[in-house]
Amino acid sequence: MPAVFQTTMNQRQPSRATALPAHCCSVAFIIGAWLLFVAGIAQAATPPAAPAGRIAFDEKGCNFGVMDQQTEASHIFTIRNTGAGALRILQVFPGCSCAATELDASEIPPGGATRLLVTFYSGNFNGPVDKVMSVQSTDPDRPMATLELRADVQPVFIFTPSVLDLGQFERGQTVTREVTLADAKGRPFAIKSITSSPTNLTVEAAPVGRDGSTYRLKVSLPPQSRTGPMVGNIEVTTDRKISGKPILLVIGTVVGPVRVSPTALFLGVVGPGEKFPPKQLTVQNTGPKPVEIQSVNPGDAALRATVTTNAPGREFVIELTTQQALPPGWMRRTLHIFTSDSDIPLEVSLSGIVRKSGESGAK
Repeated sequence: MPAVFQTTMNQRQPSRATALPAHCCSVAFIIGAWLLFVAGIAQAATPPAAPAGRIAFDEKGCNFGVMDQQTEASHIFTIRNTGAGALRILQVFPGCSCAATELDASEIPPGGATRLLVTFYSGNFNGPVDKVMSVQSTDPDRPMATLELRADVQPVFIFTPSVLDLGQFERGQTVTREVTLADAKGRPFAIKSITSSPTNLTVEAAPVGRDGSTYRLKVSLPPQSRTGPMVGNIEVTTDRKISGKPILLVIGTVVGPVRVSPTALFLGVVGPGEKFPPKQLTVQNTGPKPVEIQSVNPGDAALRATVTTNAPGREFVIELTTQQALPPGWMRRTLHIFTSDSDIPLEVSLSGIVRKSGESGAK
C-alpha cells in the first residue's frame, strides 16, 4: 500500500513549471492593490511631526567682573527661539544659591525672544567665582542648555583666621579665642556694633596700631551645659557704607566626659546580597559619675547594635552587625548612642559600599 499511495500522489502533484490559473492572478492583483490602498490611508492618517522650537542665546555667559563681598550684580540674557515651532522654557537652574533668576515669559513663539534676569550675590566669596546655570526647554536637540557666570569677588574686610574654629572643648569649660578684622585696602574704619549667635557668645573689639585699619576681636564662650556641635556667626557693623556686613563663621564641638571612638566608621565593601562584617565601637566615661547606655539606634533596621559592658559605668563596647543585605550603592547612616550623661546623644557616622552585580573590587 505505501508504494501505490506514493505513486498516486506523484501523479496528482503539479510540476513547478505549471502556470497558475487566470483567476488566481486576478485575486493576487486585487489583494496587492488593496494592501497598497490601506497603506496609503494609514500614511495619510498619521499626522506629520510638529515643528520644534530651538533655543539660542545671544551670549554664552556673563562676567560680572570685580565685585566687593556682600554685594550683588544683575545681567539680562536674551533667549531666542530659532525653530519653526513654539519653544517652552521648563525650568531654570541657577546652579548656586548665590544666584536668582526671573524669566519674562516661558512660551516663546517661532522667531520670538524672552528675557532672563540673573542676579548674582557675592556673599562671602573670595577670589574668582565660576558657576554654571542650566536652562531646561522643549528643544529636542538641546533640552538642557547652559550659561556661564563669572565674577572676581574682592573682600572689603578680612578676618584672620577666616573661620573661627573653637575646636573640641569640655562641657562646663570657658573658651576664649582671638581673631583680627582688617580693611582689605588698609583704610581706616570704625566698629559701631557686634552681634553674635549663639547669643551667649561675647566679643570685645580693640584697635591694633594707630591707623584704625585693623581690630583685634576677643571672643569668649561661657561654659556650655549641652554637648554636641556648635555653629554660629559674628556679624560686625562698621561705619562703612556698604550693602553687607563682615560675617565670621564660628564652629566648635562641646564634648562631655562620655565619648565614643571612633566617631566615623567605614563598614567596608561587599558584593550584592552580602552583609557587612561586624564592627566595634568603644564608649568611655572619664567623669566622676558613672553612666549607663540607655539605648543605641543604628539608623537602619538592617543594622543591629549590641552593647557589652567592660567596666560598669565606665567603659562599654558596641558591636555593630548587619542583619540583612542592603541595596547596592553607598550606604550612609548616623548611629545615635543615648546615655544617662546628657539628653544629647553621641553620634557616629556610618558608611559602606554595596557593589552592583558585575562590579569587581576587593573587600
